[in-house]
Amino acid sequence: MPAAWEWVCFGHIVDFSAGRTPPRKDDSFWNTGDFPWVSIADMDDGRTVRSTKETVSPEARFNVFKREPEAPGTMLMSFKLTIGKIARLGIPAFHNEAIIAIRPHLDELDPFLFKVLPELARSAVATNALKGATLNRKSLSAIMVPLPPLREQRRIVDKIEQLMNLCDRIEDARTTRERTRDRLTRATYAQLGASISDDFEFRSNSSLLVDNLGPLTTHVDQIEHLRQAILQLAIRGRLVAQDPEDEPASELLKRLAETKGESATAYGSSRPSPKDLEDVDLLDTPFELPAAWEWVCFGHIVDFSAGRTPPRKDDSFWNTGDFPWVSIADMDDGRTVRSTKETVSPEARFNVFKREPEAPGTMLMSFKLTIGKIARLGIPAFHNEAIIAIRPHLDELDPFLFKVLPELARSAVATNALKGATLNRKSLSAIMVPLPPLREQRRIVDKIEQLMNLCDRMEAEITAANSTRSQLFEALLDSALQRARQDATARNRGNP
Repeated sequence: MPAAWEWVCFGHIVDFSAGRTPPRKDDSFWNTGDFPWVSIADMDDGRTVRSTKETVSPEARFNVFKREPEAPGTMLMSFKLTIGKIARLGIPAFHNEAIIAIRPHLDELDPFLFKVLPELARSAVATNALKGATLNRKSLSAIMVPLPPLREQRRIVDKIEQLMNLCDRIEDARTTRERTRDRLTRATYAQLGASISDDFEFRSNSSLLVDNLGPLTTHVDQIEHLRQAILQLAIRGRLVAQDPEDEPASELLKRLAETKGESATAYGSSRPSPKDLEDVDLLDTPFELPAAWEWVCFGHIVDFSAGRTPPRKDDSFWNTGDFPWVSIADMDDGRTVRSTKETVSPEARFNVFKREPEAPGTMLMSFKLTIGKIARLGIPAFHNEAIIAIRPHLDELDPFLFKVLPELARSAVATNALKGATLNRKSLSAIMVPLPPLREQRRIVDKIEQLMNLCDRMEAEITAANSTRSQLFEALLDSALQRARQDATARNRGNP
């Protein structure tokens, strides 16, 4: 330490006492409005406690605490669970047993101790200075306090307040900057989507996005906007180039019709709906497609079915280990479901589902609560009523639908394209699917996978960069502290 400083034990310069919690089972002690009772949750670090969530009664004051409440101005510090959270009482109050009330022997020590005690308490635990002991009366008393001269204490307190205010301003400025950046990111992607039908505007907005991709993607949450933009470009025919040699999607519709024994004229938004969709009020197509693409209703090109949840009250249906049962929580978006938290029994299979489980490879998508979460079964399984199993009429459609259906489902809800309807069988059937030629579908799938892998790497790099920044800052502080200790040691020895 500097020459004029002294080491002193915490217990030598203050009196301190832990609080109590009256028995919870005795209602006569609680929430009568008489005496505020402070828990750690009531303490805003470094601030003044002016109100508490709970109060205690005169009975608690006489029979449990057996003293008057702590006076306003008293310093409180947590020493269990959360170590070193500090506050000052602005009201007379009692407090719980995870908090100590601190009363310095000299009032002049109070401002300095209020600033430095939290760090001393945390350091005592983190550096094992107390030989692994938890903070109790003995170990608290033994915390070593570096004590400067009184005038220097005042200068230290003033400088800490000055620098902490600067930290607050930096934090506020950073929060404002990130909010502005988030708004700009959302606006940029929205403008890109809105300009897709205009080549000049689209090229201009694409250039703006590419030129500013770094600043627009500085934290993980912003990568999600980029993923949505990729999918929006995919479903509008802007992600890969069209090839005039590709067989048009109209030929694909003919093959789809043949699988159902229908006429090809049953397909497309401008043609009559097939029988299973004749009651659906189809809207105009949402946007213009490339020449070789076709609009088609989801219900025209797949069969789908929702699952069920067996009655919870019947234990014979549940967790026998026989059949996996998929909930939304079991689905890792875009991945394969290989295990589930719950299983159902043969009794559930025969009496509730009344069919075989869905086969491995089946596409699952959530359509309630969480819209558009998608996964593929890696095991035979049943699923709940918030999930549909999707079986395309042509197997070749599966890869493309797996990539774009989540965005189509979310867009249908977000843009009110279904006139405010929730996603049910009718509204799911009516979702408009932009169908590219089959060869273009394959190119789109490959490009989506390539770009999503890039997004994954960007997320990993941002996370790693944030971790590296934190480690670097800690290393710089540690180096500065070590140098300061060396300089102080040299001065105390009378060396230059």
